[in-house]
Amino acid sequence: MSDTSTHQPEGPKFGTVARLIEGVEPMGELGQFLIDDLTSEDEDTFYRVLDEA
Repeated sequence: MSDTSTHQPEGPKFGTVARLIEGVEPMGELGQFLIDDLTSEDEDTFYRVLDEA
């Protein structure tokens, strides 16, 4: 039986925050996703479904 305890796999390597977000672009205008006729009840249902997911 071989001893595997001496070799630990390396975890993921991360760089600086600046390097991680390099090349990331803003999503832009999100107003197109607004729902004007959403009632309070609809909003509560929406967030309840998200919480249960």
